[in-house]
Amino acid sequence: MRIVSLAPSNTEILYALGAQNQITGVTRYCDYPVEARTKPIVSGWSDVDVKKIAELKPDLVLTSSIVQANTAASLREAKMQVIHLDPKSLEDVFETFLKIGHAVNAGTKARELIINTDKKLAAIAQAHPKTAKRIYVEEWHKPPTASANWVPDLLRLLGCEAVTRSGIPSHEITAEQITQFNPDAIVLSWCGFGTSATANQLLEREGWQELNAIKNNNVFVIDDSFLNRPGPRLVEGLRVLAEIAKRC
Repeated sequence: MRIVSLAPSNTEILYALGAQNQITGVTRYCDYPVEARTKPIVSGWSDVDVKKIAELKPDLVLTSSIVQANTAASLREAKMQVIHLDPKSLEDVFETFLKIGHAVNAGTKARELIINTDKKLAAIAQAHPKTAKRIYVEEWHKPPTASANWVPDLLRLLGCEAVTRSGIPSHEITAEQITQFNPDAIVLSWCGFGTSATANQLLEREGWQELNAIKNNNVFVIDDSFLNRPGPRLVEGLRVLAEIAKRC
């Protein structure tokens, strides 16, 4: 099978399922595991060249999120087999493991991946004392965008409270909402920034200087791939969140 993966999360799942040899094209953002960087790059995130992908004659193209919904439709119009994945909760993420697994004849491995990932998440949660901290995770900075989707599910495993809920897309947060929430910690997980996000911009936002997290210097930067990619490395995201909750 010839597979083109148009999202880093899908690429990571394919590797976790042992289907890496079937990948014939990835995005320029597919950087994990390191071996994925050797795959032919066919697109970015939204700048997808349908004709270029068609030339690869893929048996399957994997797309992801609302950003690529139109791309998925264009690929289907070009008579390509497409699986479009748009998880919005931790349960949905596990479901994507199954969908991809079944598509690449790795259903058993997909079920094992779900079980193992769930066990790892549970072990982290069990080792973490429930502290009921209020943690605001930010996915984007202009405008300030609260991480929703599966992130509140991860925080809930730690006994922590999110400013939003799972099952919905990440969305803009107002000054009034963040003031009312008044987080104990702020986690910057800006999409595409890796660990290069900075807290300086937070101080320029009206009312944010009075937040407990900022007054107590509890602003943390996390590698955004740990939280923004709905794949097996959400385990690492939870591990970092647990350490942050301990410190604030």
